[in-house]
Amino acid sequence: MQSYSIDFRKKIIEVREEEGLSIRNLAQRFRVAKS
Repeated sequence: MQSYSIDFRKKIIEVREEEGLSIRNLAQRFRVAKS
């Protein structure tokens, strides 16, 4: 399994900070694993 790009990881972090989503909700939104 490949790791996700730095840009994609930064986008996820930005969304979490802006919208206050939980890890579970972020994983569902971006279709990634919680870990």
